[in-house]
Amino acid sequence: MTRQVPKAIRKLPLPIVVFGLTLILICAGARFFIIESFIQLEKREMQRNVDRAVRLISEDIDHLNTLCSDYSGWDDAYKFVQDRNNKFIVDNLSPETFAKLRLSVLSYYDFQGAPVYEGAYDLDHGIGAKFPASLREHLVHTQTLTNFAAPSDNRFGILNLPEGVLLVVAKPVITSSYKGPIKGTLVMGRFLSPKTVARIADNLKLPLKIVAIDNKPQSEEFAQVRQLLAAGQKLALKTDQSGQIYGYTMLAGLSGEPALILRVDAHRSIYHEGEKSVAYFLGWIIICGGMVTGIFAWSVRRLADSHKETERSEERHRLVVERTDQGILLVDPGTHIVLDANPAFCLLVGQSLQDLVGTSAFTFINGDKSSIDETIERAKHEKRELSLIHRDGTKLVSEISITSIPTETGTADCYMFHDISMQRRFQDELLHQATHDQLTGLPNRSLLNDRMVQAITGARRRGDLVALLLIDLDHFKVVNDTMGHATGDMLLKSVANRLLSFVRSSDTLARFGGDEFVILLTCISNMSDIITVAENFSGLLAIPFVIQDRDYFMTASVGIAVFPDDGDSIDVLVKKADTAMYNAKELGRNGFQFFAEEMNLKMNSRLRVETQMRRALERNEMQLHYQPKLDIRSGTINGLEALIRWHNDSLGMVSPAEFIPIAEASGLIVQIGEWVLETACKQTLIWHNMGHASLRVSVNISTRQFVRPEFVDRIADIIEKCGLPAQFVDLEITESALTHNISETITILQRLKAMGVTISIDDFGTGYSSLNYLKRFPIDTLKIDKSFVDDVVERTEDAAIVATIIAMAHHMNLNVVAEGVETLEQLDLLKKGGCEEIQGYLFCKPQTAEGLTDFLESFRRKGCTLLKYKNR
Repeated sequence: MTRQVPKAIRKLPLPIVVFGLTLILICAGARFFIIESFIQLEKREMQRNVDRAVRLISEDIDHLNTLCSDYSGWDDAYKFVQDRNNKFIVDNLSPETFAKLRLSVLSYYDFQGAPVYEGAYDLDHGIGAKFPASLREHLVHTQTLTNFAAPSDNRFGILNLPEGVLLVVAKPVITSSYKGPIKGTLVMGRFLSPKTVARIADNLKLPLKIVAIDNKPQSEEFAQVRQLLAAGQKLALKTDQSGQIYGYTMLAGLSGEPALILRVDAHRSIYHEGEKSVAYFLGWIIICGGMVTGIFAWSVRRLADSHKETERSEERHRLVVERTDQGILLVDPGTHIVLDANPAFCLLVGQSLQDLVGTSAFTFINGDKSSIDETIERAKHEKRELSLIHRDGTKLVSEISITSIPTETGTADCYMFHDISMQRRFQDELLHQATHDQLTGLPNRSLLNDRMVQAITGARRRGDLVALLLIDLDHFKVVNDTMGHATGDMLLKSVANRLLSFVRSSDTLARFGGDEFVILLTCISNMSDIITVAENFSGLLAIPFVIQDRDYFMTASVGIAVFPDDGDSIDVLVKKADTAMYNAKELGRNGFQFFAEEMNLKMNSRLRVETQMRRALERNEMQLHYQPKLDIRSGTINGLEALIRWHNDSLGMVSPAEFIPIAEASGLIVQIGEWVLETACKQTLIWHNMGHASLRVSVNISTRQFVRPEFVDRIADIIEKCGLPAQFVDLEITESALTHNISETITILQRLKAMGVTISIDDFGTGYSSLNYLKRFPIDTLKIDKSFVDDVVERTEDAAIVATIIAMAHHMNLNVVAEGVETLEQLDLLKKGGCEEIQGYLFCKPQTAEGLTDFLESFRRKGCTLLKYKNR
């Protein structure tokens, strides 16, 4: 038969020629269409890769958006943009925060667009960085990111800066209840640094390059691509001789302008595979076409080659199916019986292929049959989430999509599973972090607000009560300052665990911030139940907390507000519980108080004092009185203490005991304290010029002043401005201020001593300092508190305390001043004990500058009447 084919061909030359030409045309057409189809497939694959890269950048922006929402809708941030307190920066904007949140820049702006805080961090090197000047100029001058009309507004996108490409998000600073008024703007950003781009490329599993579109000269490659993309082309492709294909796309900036060009590199494996297939196909046709004499043999070989090519194609598809990380399951559409599965699915459910084939697909899917049927039906049109069951019982979350494919016996459903368990766990973790306190794991303010909304809604429906218990730990700051923040954190966690064991499952325990906790009691039928809980709470804290083999005894002040009697909104209940808690502290701590309207009146009175005090200095309502100090050894006046007084037209004479704590709490004490120092120094210089050249003026320094970073510089500036030599200035500082941070306190005191000022510890014996710390402080004087001097004659205990303080001070080469001396008997005991100086009504009451001037002149003319007593 093979020998007859050439003979037939020789008899039919024209048909053979026509057949040959036809073969050539078929070859040319086949090459064109097949290669073109592979090119289109390659283009679609590159489009998917580029889209994935863009999506990864978008996910970075989404992550920034989530962070920005958390930090902008925060009461502490809302307060910060108004009072610019340094504590917020120290607690929440440390370099560790930037590193943990992967932030390059973070800045707060007030409602006028002026910067409140600017911070920057170099993520590539893990160090702090200088805030980008170009970003500051963009934010302050263009205000595209700092001008919001509504609390729900936000802006995000890409900024091209000289320092690099910045992913930026901005949101208005509002309260934790996501309401206005808007007090400022929070801007967060992350530079697309080389390491960031490398991370995106690693997730993409392909090389990635990002080029900013700016006024700088660009390479010929990106200049050409930019023209193509600017003309409206979504994807630009380029290839080179090395077998690489490059996909380009353009990303818009914050205002819609072209911002950057993104390039994804890939090997042209699809195209090369197409060329290989075409080469096989064309080689087969050319060889067979050349063998005109063997037309029948060519047909047989063609069938054989076609079969082999099919096998190779099937083999390639089999390798793709076996090596993909997606689980693939072939299922009979009618019975849901498993027909086949790839290794990825076997690994996903922990089963062998033999165990899977022939079983129902529902065996490995978690849920009831009706919900599974509904999910599978929808998965034929869109991706759906489905829970799979591993052989060991672990439940996995996966995305499923279903398509129908032909088989030898008909059709089968191809289930494609993508495991998203890790992604879902990450999302759940982010949600937990957003709604729970990081230290204690308790619900935070955000989650508490949600629980309170639910509780109030349920109470309205049922007609019962909801109680809000606001708990503030008494003297926790003492533990934190003396034992360190690590011990304080462990104590807070111990308190949280003990409280958690105390509340019911239907109640909510949350950390409100710092050392404040909240218990939300629901399903309460009468007030006695709330009282029982509050009374039991005191006993709960009575048991000491053991931290690092040391016992800590804690008490708490509790304020209670009840729905619906005290209010029907979250903000009102929290405010009234806070008012009640504050009242509990004023009544001696370690107790609870229900809210009463009288407390509101008291708080309003406090607010009225604070409001008037804010204008007191500019209205010249503040005045200094001076009380001299007498050296009981020589009978001379060697110093005086400046004491502030305040008379207001509407409030009358306001006691320092009333307005000083309010000034401390509001921060006004810093401004007032600097005014006192400046006024006292100027007045003392006047007395020096009148001939009283030995007078040293003592000025009280508040804790709020002392802990400010610029404290020493401000003291130096004021003294230099006034012209009084520093050795005539004595700063009186309380023990509580000195023990705020021991190492830092020593540094501050050493700087003050280097200036020449003297240091006194005021109200000594009433604080919490340790003698171990006291001996390290470079101080000059101890002032014995009036509370010890008052009963020093009648009470042997007070006499012993005073004697001990004097003896201890002398051993440490310190001077001693006794405050509040009013009787000769007190003076006698102090003199015998070795006290150097006294201050009190026995000698002289506090007087105005004019009154004390007359007193000093009279004292100089007549001498001290106590000198006779001195020589008794």
